[in-house]
Amino acid sequence: MPRPQVMVVDTGLGSAHSNLLIDRNWLAEAARGARPNLLRFHRSTTSVWLGRHQWPDRTLDTAFVRRHRLPVLRRATGGSALYVDSRQLCWSLVLGRSRRDLPEMLEAAGRAMAVALCETGLDARFEAPNDVLIGARKVAGVFGARYGAAVLLQGFVLVDIDGGRIAHVLRYASEGHDGRPRPARDWLTGLAQETGRRPSLMRLRRQLTDALLEGLQLKSRKPSKSIYVGLRSFEDSPERLPTGLPAEVEERAVTRGPSQSEAIRVTSAGLLYARLALSTDGEVVSELTLGGDVHFEPADLPQRFGDALAGIPVAELAARARAQCAALDAHVAGADTGDLVAVCTEALSHALLARRLGLPPGLLDGLQAVGGEGRTALELAAQADAVLVPYCAKAPDCSERHADGCHECGRCEVGEVRALARQAGLSLHTLVGHDDLFGQLEALREQGARAVIVNLCEPFVAKHRERLIAIGLPLVMLDLAGANCHRLGQEAEGYAGRFRRQVRLEQSPIRHLLRPEPKRAAAGK
Repeated sequence: MPRPQVMVVDTGLGSAHSNLLIDRNWLAEAARGARPNLLRFHRSTTSVWLGRHQWPDRTLDTAFVRRHRLPVLRRATGGSALYVDSRQLCWSLVLGRSRRDLPEMLEAAGRAMAVALCETGLDARFEAPNDVLIGARKVAGVFGARYGAAVLLQGFVLVDIDGGRIAHVLRYASEGHDGRPRPARDWLTGLAQETGRRPSLMRLRRQLTDALLEGLQLKSRKPSKSIYVGLRSFEDSPERLPTGLPAEVEERAVTRGPSQSEAIRVTSAGLLYARLALSTDGEVVSELTLGGDVHFEPADLPQRFGDALAGIPVAELAARARAQCAALDAHVAGADTGDLVAVCTEALSHALLARRLGLPPGLLDGLQAVGGEGRTALELAAQADAVLVPYCAKAPDCSERHADGCHECGRCEVGEVRALARQAGLSLHTLVGHDDLFGQLEALREQGARAVIVNLCEPFVAKHRERLIAIGLPLVMLDLAGANCHRLGQEAEGYAGRFRRQVRLEQSPIRHLLRPEPKRAAAGK
């Protein structure tokens, strides 16, 4: 079978807006047969590129972005956010017709990039669903989207990075794939950081071209004379991709309503989020919005999913969500569609509990379920045998700060939580750093714990999701309030047990998890 032909061009340095607009419009035109297949290399001015389904307030340090006036743009492709500047080499591939599954194409392109980087003498490898690593550090990646029969892949290679800037811009950018705490400059890497010099972009582009053509089974075709004219015509033209996020959907996704409850689902592919609002009488789902740093198929799945489930009775949400997954032939690259159902039902459970307790909907947003085979955080909390709190929730001068004890003196919230846990029949333990967390979880698993409630800040959970899942113990994760070590850029001190500030538990829903349905005290506790 003959290989599809593709034109290969390099448009050099351009504005981020123009580069992303070219990709979206070329995809729209190629889908209707008006443009040829195209592999385009390019570089962009400094900017932040959100994945198609991400929410800025869940992804970026928005205060830092505003303060430094960084342009924030949205890709047509799924996946995570990317900080881009002129030192990185990007490429975009548009195929007007492809029958291959998107996860298969992401893997083929990722493996091809790893091959190209290995030719430079580096030991690069692909890690599903879309990353290229050197050791445990990310050096390249690829994102994708399908529009009808057409496919867009957008890849990048970090040639020379500013790790400090990236750590400030992206909320979750300071851990490696091996799960160990590291500053961003060590989690992400560039070719210049690995080799001690910046490589020739011309040679790198040639190596990537050969590897991508071979890996994706394509054949190079000489560019036509009119190709650059066509590209220039797209730079400032109106959006031509109908499946681009409409303004009202974009606004709904990123603007938090006062009546919305939120849930975050930790999956092996990344984070899934859902925001849900109830009708005045609490009987109907009035609004549901999905997001995440993942690849959805079809690409407009979150919009169609939310529109289909808005207006249904709350009792029918889980069944209707499963039916909608089947009707849309829904897929999440690297995850299970059961996670979609779970994050929706979790948002509903947060909304219903907040309503029952007379709490503001946002108070329960910090709840996350990790593991548990699709059970919600509230279902897991009802089976929990232990509560873990970080040492930094105790006063800095407390003699029990690094121990399980507590004077219950009232200087922090740990004493109240300890008393509530005791009444509910749960044991309470203090976490004294990164290694202590995983050691205690593994010990509780070996002791037969059914589930554990853990108070940790959301960035830590997001960065360590794969290792937390691998423990095999269902966890209910609760976010922390205040100036934690991640927000202050003191992760190394925090993980080593040396963080001197005190975080607060008063905004945590832990009191409401333990109070409504207290357990009978277990024997021996």
